[in-house]
Amino acid sequence: MKFEEALDFLYGFKDFEKEVRPYRQSLFSFRNFLKYLGNPHEKIGTPIIVAGTKGKGSVATMLSYIIRESVGLYMSPHILDVRERIQFENRCISKEEFAYLMDTIRPIVTSRRTVFELLTTMAFMYFANKGTNHSVLEVGLGGRLDATNVVDAKMAIITNIDYDHTHILGRSLFQIAREKAGIIKRGTYVIYGAQKPEVREVIEHVAKLKGAKPIELSTTGIKRVELTLQGTYFQLDGEDYFVPLLGEHQALNAMLAIRAAQMLGIPKEQIKAGIERVKLRGRIEILQHAPWYIVDGAHNPCSIKALIDTINRIIPHKRLFLIFSVMRDKDVDGIAAILAPHVYYAFWVPLNHPRAMSPAKVAKIFTARGVTGEQTELVTAMDKLNRLTDATDLVLVTGSFYLVGEFLKLYEDR
Repeated sequence: MKFEEALDFLYGFKDFEKEVRPYRQSLFSFRNFLKYLGNPHEKIGTPIIVAGTKGKGSVATMLSYIIRESVGLYMSPHILDVRERIQFENRCISKEEFAYLMDTIRPIVTSRRTVFELLTTMAFMYFANKGTNHSVLEVGLGGRLDATNVVDAKMAIITNIDYDHTHILGRSLFQIAREKAGIIKRGTYVIYGAQKPEVREVIEHVAKLKGAKPIELSTTGIKRVELTLQGTYFQLDGEDYFVPLLGEHQALNAMLAIRAAQMLGIPKEQIKAGIERVKLRGRIEILQHAPWYIVDGAHNPCSIKALIDTINRIIPHKRLFLIFSVMRDKDVDGIAAILAPHVYYAFWVPLNHPRAMSPAKVAKIFTARGVTGEQTELVTAMDKLNRLTDATDLVLVTGSFYLVGEFLKLYEDR
């Protein structure tokens, strides 16, 4: 099987990243599937699982860079290449290895499996083959019923929890937190950042039921946060750190990764060096200046707020032009309420994704908030922006990681 054939086979299965409906009631079937393959998820070293509404990809990536040696990283979604999801020592799985693993599992795959389950299985097999000492797994959705949660994680990390995927996880923060806290295993550690009171209560309750040890990290531990165009400087416990990702929220994410690394017994020098090496696309990523072009995968109000706060602090600009597309299960009105006061002109573009909201519906929501703009194709928007913008303007591409991926492909081709 060649890589392209492996992709064709993979995407022939149900892809719940392209669905809006709830999809799984139990992990029983997936566990049985893994059993046929020799339970590769039990052979991946020390599993560390990361859940949350925002920041979980950043935390998982930071921790993998800190651990550095013999570490597997599984994350989603990808930006440009599906192989980004499965990494060993911060390098993507090769096309040959990807195809080999798909060819290995193909004979026993039935129509009941999903794209995410197959990718998760391949990650387990890849890490087992590599003999990883640690495997950092980012939850795809929720936690309790996510395919990654079949592992006996020795440590759980929970990032900021807010409203997202409410049609699946629940309409209240209590319900959402209960799903996220489902990654906590009996007798292990759970590290979590500052949360709303109702979320904290759920995490503490679940930890108590499972005899786990909850460790809450206070934001007061972080001092002297300084944002620059190169990244974020901050001080934690009197030590100076730098992470090459933009935003005060990345200092909070880094704190979670650092604390987890400390509990794993990783030396201070290795932690600092790892944080400074982090590479992660689509997170307030500056592509150019004069005019500024920035892409970010923010897709819920809390992430959009962090994005706008960061831009207004460190990016001097006269007008903000927006390229926007979003999934129809998101809080688009909440997103529009935050973006509207800052947008000079918007382009609402279609997205090649079955879950995408139509540009017409997006436009209606934004125009009700007073935003002026137009519905057009992505490539047309890019052409118009070349004519409309000057050196003092900023072009922001946001609303979905899928939009960021499509934009980057066109941008880099040009």
